[in-house]
Amino acid sequence: MNQIRREINQSPRFLGTETQEDGSMLITEEQLRRFGNGDARAGRRELRLLLALERDGPVLSGPTERPASVRMAGPQDEPALLELWLQDLRENAGHVAPIDEEKVLENIRAGTRGRGGVVGCIDGADGKPVAMLVLHPLPWHWSKGIFLQELASYVHPDHRRSRHVDDLLAFAKWAVDAWSKEAGIRIYLVCGVLGAWRVRAKMALYRRKFALGGVVCVYPAPPIKGN
Repeated sequence: MNQIRREINQSPRFLGTETQEDGSMLITEEQLRRFGNGDARAGRRELRLLLALERDGPVLSGPTERPASVRMAGPQDEPALLELWLQDLRENAGHVAPIDEEKVLENIRAGTRGRGGVVGCIDGADGKPVAMLVLHPLPWHWSKGIFLQELASYVHPDHRRSRHVDDLLAFAKWAVDAWSKEAGIRIYLVCGVLGAWRVRAKMALYRRKFALGGVVCVYPAPPIKGN
């Protein structure tokens, strides 16, 4: 937290920020507008998210109980899952690299057809998946041991006023605990946030759910759609 305060005080975008007698900061409306690309409310939200990322949470070591709302997906779910994932990719990743639908479908089938992956989903009222999670086993680059990599965690926009994202991430923890128990060794879950917009909001979510174990940096910077 102190480091963030120092960086804000030293940043050209925050020159003039006043430090009060109790050590707290007074940030002006103009400074918030600059931080929020012209929108003071967005700047205030971004600043709160930035500070939230520095809060230490409890160390999470499991075991995690499987959420009742999440089921293992099967071949019958593949069309709906493909539709969901393509929506996610068009929203968040299509500007980074072209989308290959066949490759996306193969990543789904790795879980739905027992080829090594894990696919969990949450059904809507009509029985069609409205939220999905895709995990794949990958080897560490220095070991024959594996970890579970989160490839996708997505909730349809119409269903985001729910606990679906919390249940998906709890399912990911449960899945890696189950793999660890079966293998007789600790297998880790590797997940995170890669994107160009609403990054801090997503980082704050993952920071609440998982221990911070690194950072992802990208060069060159992808196009910025918004905060």
